[in-house]
Formats: sequence, C-alpha cells, structure tokens
Amino acid sequence: MSKQLQNKKTRKNTQENFRRRKINLISKADDLHRFFGADIFLVIRKRGRYCAYYSREELDWPPTKEQLEHSHPLPKIRTPADFDVTKGDDKVA
Repeated sequence: MSKQLQNKKTRKNTQENFRRRKINLISKADDLHRFFGADIFLVIRKRGRYCAYYSREELDWPPTKEQLEHSHPLPKIRTPADFDVTKGDDKVA
C-alpha cells in the first residue's frame, strides 16, 4: 500500500473516530440533562468549526465567567492537565 493511500486511510479513520466521540459526548450530556436535571452547555471547536449543545435556551444560559467566579460554592474547573493520569496517579476527583 502506498504511503499516500495509507495517510488518507489514517486521516479518514481519525475523522470518523472524532465524529463518533463527539456524538457520544453530546449524547452523554443530553443524558445528564434528561435523567438528572443538570443544566448543560457544551461547545466543541475543531479547526474553527463549532458544535454546541444547550440543555436550556434561556438568555441567561450559559453563565458568564464573571457569574461563575461569584457563585458559591466556586465551580470546579477542569483542564486537560487534570486528566493526564500517569501510572498510579489519580488526579481527577
């Protein structure tokens, strides 16, 4: 198989995996809303293209950064570093 064809297949597989994971993530967000009444705002951006899920369509949703900073208790903000788990290291709580 030529290198070019192999790269094309790899790119297609990567795109398909991303598409599936995106659909799964949005489905899980919807489940959290439907089964537990959680208000969800999810935005996915890849290469300048956005995909968004809103569980509420009200003007005050999602909250602004300022509203989050003044809420009590303060929200737990996660970054990719919180999920970089090495052997035996349980960072996510």
